[in-house]
Amino acid sequence: MIDGKYRVIRAIGEGGMGAVFLVEHVFLNKKLALKVLRPELANHPEAAIRFQREARATSLIEHENVVRVTDFGCTAEQELYLVMELLDGRTLAEEIEGGKRPSPTRALFIAAQMLRGLEAAHAQGVVHRDLKPENVFIVARPDGTDAIKLVDFGLAKLRREGDARLTTSGTVMGTPLYMAPEQVRGSSDIDARADLHAVGVILYELLAGRTPYQGEAFGAIAHEILLGRPPTLALVAPEVDPVLSALVMKSLASAREQRFQTATEMREALERHTPGAPLASVTSPFAAPRADQLASLPRAAGATTLGDGGGEAAGPPTIPGPGPGPSLATEPSSAKVLAPEAFAEPEAVALELDRPAPVPQPPAPPIRRNSRALLALAIALLLAGAIVVGWRMDRRPPPPPQVHVQIVDLPPGAQVFLDGTRAQATFDVPGSTAQRRLRLEARGYATRMLLLTPDSDQILDGRLDRSR
Repeated sequence: MIDGKYRVIRAIGEGGMGAVFLVEHVFLNKKLALKVLRPELANHPEAAIRFQREARATSLIEHENVVRVTDFGCTAEQELYLVMELLDGRTLAEEIEGGKRPSPTRALFIAAQMLRGLEAAHAQGVVHRDLKPENVFIVARPDGTDAIKLVDFGLAKLRREGDARLTTSGTVMGTPLYMAPEQVRGSSDIDARADLHAVGVILYELLAGRTPYQGEAFGAIAHEILLGRPPTLALVAPEVDPVLSALVMKSLASAREQRFQTATEMREALERHTPGAPLASVTSPFAAPRADQLASLPRAAGATTLGDGGGEAAGPPTIPGPGPGPSLATEPSSAKVLAPEAFAEPEAVALELDRPAPVPQPPAPPIRRNSRALLALAIALLLAGAIVVGWRMDRRPPPPPQVHVQIVDLPPGAQVFLDGTRAQATFDVPGSTAQRRLRLEARGYATRMLLLTPDSDQILDGRLDRSR
């Protein structure tokens, strides 16, 4: 019995901060889920504050797409607990396990419900900060349709409280594959747009069968995220409607000013989406990769390339949206993606409706030229090209005035030295193209020397080899 009113039936799950039990309220005869903070974390003030914050943040939100918290307390043994509605279903991670892909119809339906839940959360000043398939729960409504529930607000940020007690600049919060660049950098001003980036990553994964960024270790994933050049969805999953692909890529923009600014804006953009709609307002902040890069990109199983004989994919049918508001609807499209030959500015996926094919023109008659004149002209052009390339290289943009450097995966007790001076694992240095020397040391490990060129924000792999 917990707190004299919750009878424990059995354990049903376990997370990073606590264990979850199926319980019954002895006075109401109602089954609920009860989460208890791990005993080993009970004496950690930060863990206790985060646990209380999860209860407070979730209790602020009254919405069918967010798990409902009904109680919070402390047992006689000084164990913190929170009580939630019992969810009978499965996580989104279980539904897509092994790279399974739902139909575009279902993917949009899931994303729209997630965004509705975020609208309610953000309206209360709550930023989730750890959205991922494991924290998206799918339950069945009484009418047999599915409802999406956002769960686990343990890393949530409450706008009215700030984050001074728990998060300082340089602290990385979240799950790497779904983090926004500002989370990877450890920024202290994370806002609702980080959640929208995570929804974009999840929607990309639902449509493509893989996440936009790949990597085994945190350092490798973080490096890819900070580079901000994921393969476009149009190339990884070319059967996805190009307008929808552009909407997804917009949500993944490195600069949060280029993403959707609110959950409502993103949801309405998806709900208004029709493949044949005017495309001037649907742009992606990413340049399309070169055509010769397509063969090397990992693609979802069963994906076909436009023009490979498979034909153009038809858009998904009408998608009923939960609750009031417009429904998600799509219709067949004649739009196609025009990929430039190389990465180029402006960095946008060019989308254009089909136009009539040009009328073939007869070839122009050959023009005779003196061979020596042609050779002289070719040499002159080569020299001019070399001069232009050198000039452009000399005109590289200068490094930023300040560069943020983070060293990850350091062994316990490791020490960092920058040009012989003791430094922290996370530090800022003046931007420069001049190399700086880093030395990493730890007892029982071989010393490692690194050269750092602080011309941009960087995340460095700090792993050391054990001494022999």
